[in-house]
Amino acid sequence: MKIVTVSFFFALFITQPIFASEAPDVRKLMTAYQFQEAGLDTLNKKQLQALNQWLISYTANEAPIIQKKNKTVKKAVRATFNSQLVGDFVGWTGKTKFVLENGQVWKQRNSDQWRSPTIKSPTVVVRKNILGFYVMDIEGVKRSIGVKRVQ
Repeated sequence: MKIVTVSFFFALFITQPIFASEAPDVRKLMTAYQFQEAGLDTLNKKQLQALNQWLISYTANEAPIIQKKNKTVKKAVRATFNSQLVGDFVGWTGKTKFVLENGQVWKQRNSDQWRSPTIKSPTVVVRKNILGFYVMDIEGVKRSIGVKRVQ
């Protein structure tokens, strides 16, 4: 049960955008529906603060270990995650590399070119498509781009 619970909170943490200046707060990491379905709406203010403190400690200390050793968590990490682009997004050139806030670097898989109005450090979602290739969705852009991880 412990691994399921830990995996649940870890999956919530990695699939929702977090801004670097904010401390993790389960109310911001989950939709209202997820928060209610998990029964967290029954917690009082002190209990929510304790849960958020645990989340900070868990993220800093245990999450990296579980991410490497637990098969269920490893699969979830590989399937879909959110991050932020470092710097401005202006589109892609056919050879674009996308540097993410989490340290990963992804490159464009195809030679398409597309220009976008400048978006400052947008949130991105990297996911696998039905064929098993990675696709990046960029906040504020109504297009997806095929990507491949390089770092």
